[in-house]
Amino acid sequence: MIVFSISIFFFSIFYYYFISKANKKNSAKILLLLILLILALASFFIVQITNEKEESNLLVENLFKFNFNDQVNLKTDYKFKGILLFIAKIQDSKLLKAVSYPEFSREKGFHFTKRDLPFPPILLNESWEDENYIKGSRSFEQITVYNLNLSEGVVFGPNEPYKIVPYMKIDGSKFTSIFSTYSKSVKDIEQFIDNIDFSSNSLSNDQYLQYTDVGKKDPQILELIDKYKDFYKNRADFIIFFYNYFKKNFYYSISTFQKEGYEGIISFLFKTKKGYCAHFASAYALLLRYYGIPARVVGGFKAIQDNKILDFYRFYDFNAHSWVEVYCDQYGWIPIDPTSDRISEDEMLPFEKPIDQNESALLEEILKLEKQLVPQQRKVENNIDEDENKFKISYRNFIYLIFILIFILILFLLKNQIIVLLSLIFPPLLFKAMKIYIKKIAKILKQDFITAEQLKNYQIKNYKDILDFVNIYNNLMFAPNEYKKRYLNKTASQRAFKSFLSIRKQLKKYE
Repeated sequence: MIVFSISIFFFSIFYYYFISKANKKNSAKILLLLILLILALASFFIVQITNEKEESNLLVENLFKFNFNDQVNLKTDYKFKGILLFIAKIQDSKLLKAVSYPEFSREKGFHFTKRDLPFPPILLNESWEDENYIKGSRSFEQITVYNLNLSEGVVFGPNEPYKIVPYMKIDGSKFTSIFSTYSKSVKDIEQFIDNIDFSSNSLSNDQYLQYTDVGKKDPQILELIDKYKDFYKNRADFIIFFYNYFKKNFYYSISTFQKEGYEGIISFLFKTKKGYCAHFASAYALLLRYYGIPARVVGGFKAIQDNKILDFYRFYDFNAHSWVEVYCDQYGWIPIDPTSDRISEDEMLPFEKPIDQNESALLEEILKLEKQLVPQQRKVENNIDEDENKFKISYRNFIYLIFILIFILILFLLKNQIIVLLSLIFPPLLFKAMKIYIKKIAKILKQDFITAEQLKNYQIKNYKDILDFVNIYNNLMFAPNEYKKRYLNKTASQRAFKSFLSIRKQLKKYE
């Protein structure tokens, strides 16, 4: 919108000076409108590609489908539409991970520039499998997801998926895609967290720095950590203490009315002490990093018991959730959810939704489909992320290239107008502008060329404009260099432009 608004502003100036005043033909006006339309389309594509995600929740609605943002947005409130995203048959884990945010900066908060999860974000006609990266003794889990309003092919799962199998499409089905995820999960982490060795020696130096980066350290956070230093002696103590600190002293709220971005974290920690999951996860992960514990924020979905029917959970947009993963050599990444269960006063939470008739029909369809599911056989290698990112980058560069070519074309079509306009601001360009003026006048008179002196032979009402134009033209073209400098100023540029407009308007009768 900014690009388009600026473009309209400049083209309005061009229109006023070069079309409206000169009473040009309709073809010129059509050309202008066509250029503006091209600019509007180019602006639309750029906004789609570089969009910073205006929604305040973890999900952004894009062409009626939902995708995860590339950053955790911390805004004043959480907006919900109550859209049913998918129905899933899950087991013990209630947190389904889809994306991770390993990087941090005060400007963007927790975000990613490169995906660091092992499984690909999209699977359509192929399965994925890799168990080599999973560490420690974990429990087996399987979930099956029936997708309605997520992007087609999107996949996720509990804690550490090692196999994801999409199923072939079934004609007439209301579900856009169906897949199963097989995971190795660490369950009830809060019950045995104090027995975990949180060393991180298996991380490379670069990885450790990435997962502990906090940017410029904030004195307020350092003071908070120091205030409770008597309550912890090692990493496990620190993790447990601040986990309980958030659970017992902070409140859950989707209407925080506090500042956005990094200032929202500070406001959450030291002033309001209430927020939604993104505030809890961002603040907790930041504190862990300050203490040198590798941590990242992850995003996905949280199952709610009240939305369970038979063995299935319904997931709406308000089930989008974020929590923290902490790294240790023993298990790799383990999930910890610091979000408090204490609800802020007068808070109206849309976390339960009674089943309606349409959803009953969906559940009936699922029960029929379970016996008809046929797995996709083709397997994808583990470098799918790289290939997909290359495709995305190529697509993005292609759009940029189109926009650049359009911009160059516009500059070429309007080069004379641009030179004239700039000559009013930068007088050294007046020399080129005068040549453009004389060519345009010759064209009006249907001549290949005309000298400034020859203009004196034409009768126009404001003859002084011709004399003024001829004087400036002759001095710039033929006078010695020391005299030319007298006319390379804004006053002369404005006089020449005004004279040109007057001459052009009155010579129309000779066309």
